[in-house]
Amino acid sequence: MSAFEIDHSSVIRSIRNDLQDRYRSLFSVLKELIQNADDAEAGRLSIDLREGIEGAGNPLLAGPGLLVVNDGGFTAGNERGIRHHSASSKTEEAGSAGRFGLGQKAVFHLCDAFVVMPARYGDGFAPFVINPFHGIETTRAITGTWEDVAADAARLQAQVDSAAFTGRHLALWLPLRRSDLYPAPGMAFVQQRYDDEAARRRLMDELLERDPDLATILAAARHLDRIDLRWRGTDAMSLVRSGGRLAYLRNAQVGSSSDATGEARTFGGAITLTTRAGPREVRFSGIEVLSTDADLQAVMDDPHWPSTLTIEGETVREKALPHGAGLLVRDASPKSGVALDWGVFLPTGERPAATVDLANATGGPLALHLFLHGYFFVDPGRRAILGLAGDGADADGTQADRVPASWNRTLRDRAVLVHLPDLLLATVGHTVLSSDDLASLVRALAGSSWFAAHRSAIGARSILAEVWNGRRTAWATLGSDASLRPLPAALLGAPADMRALLPDLDTFARERGLTLCAADEDGTARALTAEAPAWRAPELAVLLEMTPPDALRRQRQVDALVQILDRAGSGSVAPEAVGAVLRRKLREAIALDAPRFPPDESMRALVRHVPTGTVVFLPERATHGAVLRALACAPADVLVVRAAWQESGGPCDRT
Repeated sequence: MSAFEIDHSSVIRSIRNDLQDRYRSLFSVLKELIQNADDAEAGRLSIDLREGIEGAGNPLLAGPGLLVVNDGGFTAGNERGIRHHSASSKTEEAGSAGRFGLGQKAVFHLCDAFVVMPARYGDGFAPFVINPFHGIETTRAITGTWEDVAADAARLQAQVDSAAFTGRHLALWLPLRRSDLYPAPGMAFVQQRYDDEAARRRLMDELLERDPDLATILAAARHLDRIDLRWRGTDAMSLVRSGGRLAYLRNAQVGSSSDATGEARTFGGAITLTTRAGPREVRFSGIEVLSTDADLQAVMDDPHWPSTLTIEGETVREKALPHGAGLLVRDASPKSGVALDWGVFLPTGERPAATVDLANATGGPLALHLFLHGYFFVDPGRRAILGLAGDGADADGTQADRVPASWNRTLRDRAVLVHLPDLLLATVGHTVLSSDDLASLVRALAGSSWFAAHRSAIGARSILAEVWNGRRTAWATLGSDASLRPLPAALLGAPADMRALLPDLDTFARERGLTLCAADEDGTARALTAEAPAWRAPELAVLLEMTPPDALRRQRQVDALVQILDRAGSGSVAPEAVGAVLRRKLREAIALDAPRFPPDESMRALVRHVPTGTVVFLPERATHGAVLRALACAPADVLVVRAAWQESGGPCDRT
């Protein structure tokens, strides 16, 4: 006889710990219900807060509860997984989030036992009760009355919306915890009660307040097309999805390996989100890949790769796919900002892992959710991804976490972040963002600490930039070895001005293998790259050589040239070669007949790029035009200009 026996009270303690560590909010319950439906390949999920089933004899059904119904599959293995604590029927399913142990126990946040009713799956399935208190002597007098639901099966089935679920479906009845429905004094999993209607309304309001997050979750679903939240049979919120979805994972579930080519695919679509305030459209764009990266395979081949115990008692290596994906979801919210989340099918945290301000977005508010999915291993609390401690700060945790953490970091960099440029470009094609929207997003991301922590991985394969194609600018992705050179967006948007300032620019760039990209007013390139694009001093010297002297008499050209020089990566004063050419060009401009120059402010910004010691500032009384023209034509290589063009104070002050 075995000396090891199951202590039923330990099961209760384990569930309580899970509720404290993993499932601390109603949103976590909602996420698990959605994930379980998607794992079951359901197309539809309904969650309805009912006041009870009239005439029911089972105490679990007689009072208020959540009726949860999905039309996914259900097998004998699924039933064993629900009935067994700390076991999952999904351990060996490569395309299932269930292999990470994200399970049904979250529902105990609301109840102490629940009813499962599979319908129209064929013979062999009958309604049953999941009662963790079964077998505990002190609770038997009360919970014993919970066990039999056969007599109430027809009443429970009548609660299911027959119009929505015409075929097979799985129904769960989650009886809300009440003061008159408890296993034994002090034995409930949590203290929260839903005795009155006000408490139940608060519960419903809490479920409804996360509609943007639900839209992101539905956008990331592999199978679900619709989620309905209902109150007493009446719709409170519905989300209906159309368009593309993650396909590689669906194929992986049926054993297809044809997608493991390392080629990323993009998709897009929309979600119609209807609340009491009316409908609104939430658009999304996504990308996914099954990577063939050799480093990922090397981690998977590590002898210390984690293993798990199946329901049948077999030890098997954890399933993992080199799958990475990203989704950008745009809501119609009036609040601008980017919420960034990591996740395994679902976001792992209750709140975003990082946020990026978009207060300066042009063209209206931009409410965006960037969800980055990988086939990651999660920590014991199921709230974070092992090895990804924060914005690039990686930590392995225990020795047992070493291989999973290494897998997570490699997957993050080689299968997720590396495809971010292509994802963002796809948002324009899928009409999620306009070109101006994308410029605002790129500007915000490029200036964020999150991007600074991950820019080498993001730019390892390709870069995203608004590039000049000879006629106009357009967003594009280029190879990571592309040589970007920024020019003011205003200059590129006015080709006549650009050619007046730099007549042979296109030929110059083509001969040197350079790609011209737009830059904002502060000179920052509109690009996501591993290294910030910048001009080199020898290139600037050649650019200035092609500048006609007359161009230095027009404010827009001068301001554009200043912006180029200011962001050349060489400090506030250009090297001598650049300064020498600029000095000569200014002298040629001054020597022109009856020269008229831009405002003093623009000229001061330009003249400060002429090296100290080679410029002389004359007082206003001595700066008659004829005098300046004569001095500009003198043989001495010195630039003589008005004192008004001299900056006051600082290292660029010249006396």
